[in-house]
Amino acid sequence: MPSTPAQLNTYKSSVALCTYNGARYIQEQVESILRQTLPVDEIVICDDGSTDNTLQIVESLQTKTPTNIRIFRNETNLGICANFQKAVNLCNGDIIFLSDQDDIWLPQKTQMITEWFSKNPCKNVVFSDAYLINESGELISKDTLFERIGFAKKYREYFDDGCELSVFYYCNHATGATMALRKQYQFAQYCSPHILHDEVIALLSIQESSLGYISEPLVNYRIHSTQGMSIPASIEDSEKRFNEEHILNPTLHSTRTSRWSFPLSDNTQSYKEFLHIRIKNKLSAVGFLLPLFRIKQYKLLYNNRYTSFMHYDMVASAKHTLFRIGRKFHLPSYQK
Repeated sequence: MPSTPAQLNTYKSSVALCTYNGARYIQEQVESILRQTLPVDEIVICDDGSTDNTLQIVESLQTKTPTNIRIFRNETNLGICANFQKAVNLCNGDIIFLSDQDDIWLPQKTQMITEWFSKNPCKNVVFSDAYLINESGELISKDTLFERIGFAKKYREYFDDGCELSVFYYCNHATGATMALRKQYQFAQYCSPHILHDEVIALLSIQESSLGYISEPLVNYRIHSTQGMSIPASIEDSEKRFNEEHILNPTLHSTRTSRWSFPLSDNTQSYKEFLHIRIKNKLSAVGFLLPLFRIKQYKLLYNNRYTSFMHYDMVASAKHTLFRIGRKFHLPSYQK
């Protein structure tokens, strides 16, 4: 049975909202945060040197609401990762919601996420699905964010079976605009220019088995020409981009390894080392058969979950093999 807002009020909540020249959308976003069925206790806005009237808009909103809105302007441009770290560290809530400047939150977002944390005391970080909207706020696709970024149902099932690191190794599926974390969860010491804040948070929490997700869309995720990150135009494009960038790219392994620049636990280091062996298997024309010859290694590292990992690798390798065959023989569906 869902908890009521009154039952969840024991949790203090903060929003870490980072802005930079976001005047076009910032009012709509802040107003959506203020309309939550479970009101937030504070909104911490860190502006990274906007040259438009972003600050004037949020200052105007600050005077019109009883919600505590705290505004900070950086003296120098910090960049996305460091700016979010600053905003998170300034938050006082038990639960901290990360927020981009150009989206629209659905009214039940804070209530559902707070309830999720209440029911999952061992988890520190959660992210959700989102609807996709255009510059005017209109839905642009029946696909959701999860489907576009390769975290569709089958990959969520692999994630649930313990394959979190495998699913996230090639690319991050936890979008920061949908993410929330507990206050005691700190990632500030791991800021890196090579990796965005949401991926740092996701990979670190995966090591502790403390990352979770909510399949229901809780945000209208805006796609527009001036946003910093882009997502694939379709599910098919998502699959194609994944294969082109991560399977056909010869610099994959060195690039990916360099992004893991923060300390790894002993167990995660073992996963990572075996992942490299598994990746090489996937790149082979008969890679989908090779897990059968490494059953002992799978059992040793993954214990009673080894069959899930073997199945994941065999399916992934077969898909990559079909992709490469399609490219080689110029089949239409595999062309750019």
